[in-house]
Amino acid sequence: MVFDRFGLIRFEAVALERFGLQKKWRRLDKLQQEAEGLIGRYQEAAAKVADLEQGRQDARDKDLDAAAAALRSGPSAEALEPEHEAALDKELAGAVRTRDALQRAVEGAMAEVASYRLEHATTLQQEITAALDAKAQELAEHAGAAAALYAEVEDGRLEAKRLAPVRGAPENTGEPQDTTVLIGPMTTGTIAGGPNRGEVEAVLNYLSSLAQSVTVVGDGEVA
Repeated sequence: MVFDRFGLIRFEAVALERFGLQKKWRRLDKLQQEAEGLIGRYQEAAAKVADLEQGRQDARDKDLDAAAAALRSGPSAEALEPEHEAALDKELAGAVRTRDALQRAVEGAMAEVASYRLEHATTLQQEITAALDAKAQELAEHAGAAAALYAEVEDGRLEAKRLAPVRGAPENTGEPQDTTVLIGPMTTGTIAGGPNRGEVEAVLNYLSSLAQSVTVVGDGEVA
């Protein structure tokens, strides 16, 4: 098993649900869910073992305190047999067995997932690519429609502004006011707020082009 820097098992399952392949690849989905479930149980068992091991000194101290009290009760008294430490050792032994058994189960489940994915790697990669192509095509269609609608709105705003009647500025009869100085480039974005038209259209054009840019490289890695 491979662990990350936090001591957690590293297991990267194929996101079948994200690609709409969960029903078609039920066997792989079942194997991955089994592995993830066992990994969760193993992490809990490992945490329990660690907690019990940390409590060993407390259990030993309790037994020593009880034995010391018994020895002080009279000259003929004998030290008591360890009670808390013995109970802890018994519980710890059971917890260690459970942890180790779960570790073997996790290793077996992860190996089966890896074997299945290796056996069906080509088909799985092709179907993931097809699913991504379909999503990219859908996104491109939405982006294209949004770009056309956005252009209509912006052109309409410019036309409405051009046709608006020009009103003369009222005569200034009051006291002189402080001058406001604007520093930096003047764009529709800096005056009205938000990105300018060119930036929005660039993003929408990029999204529209995604339908032709989805490729797969390496071992199932999507670029």
